[in-house]
Amino acid sequence: QGSRMAQQRHVPPPLKTEEDYIPYPSVHEVLGREGPFPLILLPQFGGYWIEGTNHQLSEAPTSPPTPAPSTRAKLEGNHTAKIYRKHFLGKEHFNYYSLDPVLGHLVFSLKYDEQEHLHLLLRTRARTLHDVVPISCLAEFPNVVQMAKLVCEDVNVDRFYPVLYPKASRLILAFDEHVLSNHFKFGVIYQKLGQ
Repeated sequence: QGSRMAQQRHVPPPLKTEEDYIPYPSVHEVLGREGPFPLILLPQFGGYWIEGTNHQLSEAPTSPPTPAPSTRAKLEGNHTAKIYRKHFLGKEHFNYYSLDPVLGHLVFSLKYDEQEHLHLLLRTRARTLHDVVPISCLAEFPNVVQMAKLVCEDVNVDRFYPVLYPKASRLILAFDEHVLSNHFKFGVIYQKLGQ
């Protein structure tokens, strides 16, 4: 039984050393060639690079730091694109559609939540509008057209039609999130004078 247990034990493979890798060309080798240069250089012995943690200036002229121009960082994101996923998808809600003579095709989603609020999400040809309205602020419970006008006063339709397609939520989600891209990573490298 002991030998059977020893056979079943899995011994992890030994860690690879630099000798086990087929080296990629170094940065110096690549830059020593004629262009065009590749956009991506892999680390010479595989793995990945972590940079920016222990760099020091090497005998660079020390000069007082120049004041940076007054700039503001601006990060842009489309927050309305994820509202349907966050507040509607997988929860009880209703989807409607209509055709406005000015705004074009409209898709309207609404949801009642436990805190007595209406989550309203209206998509027009030009933009997506979202609002949360406490039911206690309403004199009477509105119909679907009145709820759409709470989000956008320009809505001019007589009625909304319920969306009766079983996979409508997936299609609406794909439409809302088509502007998002989750497949890219960006890094910023800043090099001071003399580095």
